[in-house]
Order: sequence, then structure tokens, then C-alpha cells
Amino acid sequence: MTSGSKHVSMGEIEFIVTRAAFGVGAPFGIAEDFAETIQAAARFGIDPTPAALACLKHLDREPESGQLSVAEYDTEVILSGPGRLSAIFAGPTLSDFGHLPQFRGIKITALNVDYPFLVATSFVSSQMKSCIIEWPNVQVILDEQRAIQLNVTDEDQLQTPGPVNLSIQTTVTDTIACSDKLCGINAATKEVEFKRIAYDGIMVDTNAWAGLEELFNRCLVPSSELSLLAGAGAGLVDLD
Repeated sequence: MTSGSKHVSMGEIEFIVTRAAFGVGAPFGIAEDFAETIQAAARFGIDPTPAALACLKHLDREPESGQLSVAEYDTEVILSGPGRLSAIFAGPTLSDFGHLPQFRGIKITALNVDYPFLVATSFVSSQMKSCIIEWPNVQVILDEQRAIQLNVTDEDQLQTPGPVNLSIQTTVTDTIACSDKLCGINAATKEVEFKRIAYDGIMVDTNAWAGLEELFNRCLVPSSELSLLAGAGAGLVDLD
């Protein structure tokens, strides 16, 4: 199949991705969180739909990747699972830990994450402040002013799939150690571009988008009088 691109809005991403995630068995609240994560990734000018589709297909094949176990130690919290951890579940879970006051200053580690950049953008979409998210060759820094700094050896590595171990330090110090091999991308310099993308949308891979729509279709039921009576659609009488 020949691949191409098409234009989609942020609203379309939210609608389709939420229902695609629900279609593979994610609870609706988690599905909404995942859609916000994909929107946050899109605002960096990256087409996140291939990674989103691959992540959803992995969860569909291996539902146990959404099962998380938490172990707490004196200065560290470790998330793990029976195999690879799905970013669909790991992102919101790690963000929740990061927002809790008792975990400020604690290192949080997730083992064998399938798509680490989607976990990082989950922190962005959750309005997380003051943390450093790291995995091999990538560092994402969110400071107290919500400025975002990406440090990578190669931008293509942002979407490279795992499994990898990902760590979050929930306090950003005044002096941040950064490897000389990493090149910085300061999101503050892209604020105008972020706003343009949020308003205009982005170009996405047509094959990936079609795959997301296919998963979305699982949420649909045949239209009939019985399905309407069961609650599908807008209802028999529209009083809005």
C-alpha cells in the first residue's frame, strides 16, 4: 500500500485516538489521557500517529502490558509489569505519581516501556512542572515555568520504540547536567509554531490514520431501532 499524508486537526486527533484506545480495551478515561498525549506530541511538529497506532496494536495483542506493579523504596518508585509496559497506561500513572507531594524529589523508574516519548508527552499534557525525564540518548526537562527543553542526539530517536527503562526525577535543580552528545531543542523558541499547530493541525501518515480509524470502528454498532433503544447514537428524541 502506498503511503501518503493527510491534514488532520487537533480535534480529529482527540476524537479518533480516544475511541481507538477504547476500541482496544483501554478504559475511557485512560483513552482520553492517551489522546491528550498524542495531541501534545503533535504540537512538537512530529507526526505521532505511527507511534500511537503501534502502541495501540501492542496493547491489543498483549493486554497484560497495561498491568502495572509498583514497588516503593526510600528514594525510588519502580513501575514494572509482566512484559513491556504500555505507554497508554504508564504515562498517566507516572504523571499521577509526579503530581503527588510525597513523591517530590523521588526518582521514579518505569521498566521496559514500549514508547518512551509518549510517556514524556503525557507529562507535558498533564501540566507537570519541575521534572527531568530520561531514557538512553534522550532527556526531556520541564521547569517550574513549564518551559520544555528536549536534549537528544538525534530527533528521530524521539519516536524510536523500546522497550527501554525510563526514569523521572521529580525535582529540577538549578544546574542541570546534560551530556555533551545531546543537542538541545528549547520549546520556548517554538511557541509560535506550537500555537500554529494547535490551530491549524498537522499532516499525518495516511496508513497510520487509517489504522487508527479501523480501531475506532470497533466502538461502532450497527444502526437499528434496538441499538437506539440500548443507548447508541443521539437518541430517539433530540431535546438539545
